[in-house]
Amino acid sequence: MGCGGDDPPDPLATRSGFCAEWAKRACNDEVVDACAAKDAETCREAQVDHCESLVSTSAYNRSLARGCLDAVRSALAEGELDADGAALVLRGEGACSFSCIEGDDGDCIEPTIVGGGEECSDSDTLCAPGFYCDGDNCIAKRGVGKDCSADVPCRDDLNCVGEAGARVCEERAANGEACTDDIDCQSGICAQGAQICASRIILSAAEPACELFR
Repeated sequence: MGCGGDDPPDPLATRSGFCAEWAKRACNDEVVDACAAKDAETCREAQVDHCESLVSTSAYNRSLARGCLDAVRSALAEGELDADGAALVLRGEGACSFSCIEGDDGDCIEPTIVGGGEECSDSDTLCAPGFYCDGDNCIAKRGVGKDCSADVPCRDDLNCVGEAGARVCEERAANGEACTDDIDCQSGICAQGAQICASRIILSAAEPACELFR
C-alpha cells in the first residue's frame, strides 16, 4: 500500500511565507559572515522584517514570488551587491517590484500597462517604463536639460534638480563623483562614509547596508 497524505502548504501562498523564503535566500553563509551577524537565524529575522517593509500585503503577488526569490539568491551569492542587486535587495526594485492598484474593495488589481500616446485615464491603467500619465495619455519622460516637476518627471536615469518653478533634468553622478544619496548616482549606489558613487557594495561589518542583515 502506498502512503497518502495532504500536500505540504505552499510557503508562497502568503506574504509572510514569502518573506520567510526571502530571508532564507538572503542569509547565506557569505552574507552572515561578511555582515558579522550573530547567526543565520538572527539574519533571517532581520530580513523578514526588511522584506515585509518592502512588500505590502495588498501588493504581494504569488505569480511573481519565485522570480524575485531566485533574483535575491543570485544577487547575494558572492556577499556583495552590484547596482541591480542593490536596487533589488535593498529597495525591492526589479524582479521584486510587486506593483498593483488598490481596487474599490481594497484588493490588489494587476494594472493594465499601455505605451506612449495611449490613454491612461482609467484608474487600473499604468504607463510603460519611460512614460508617465499626464491625466489622459502616456507621455515620454523628460530628457537632459528639459523642464521637470513632480507632475512632469525626468527619465528614470536622470534627476530633477533646481529651485521650485525652475527645475531641469540632469545626469546623475558617475562612479567616483560626490553624492549624498543612492538616487544621485548613475549606478544607484552612493558609498556611505566616502560619499562617492560606486559600482558595487562590498558587504562588511562597517557597511551600513549590513544593518538589514543583523
